[in-house]
Amino acid sequence: MLVRTAAMDAGFADTAHLSRSFRAMFGLSPSAAIAGLGETLLRLLRASPR
Repeated sequence: MLVRTAAMDAGFADTAHLSRSFRAMFGLSPSAAIAGLGETLLRLLRASPR
């Protein structure tokens, strides 16, 4: 699903509106949150026993 489609389905006027709302709520941009999740996942994978 495209971000634009998801934003519209959720009631946002556009992706910029979604991004501003996300930043206001969480204190960082959606892309920064996604990047942080990726880094966290990599750390967890490296730390897990094999």
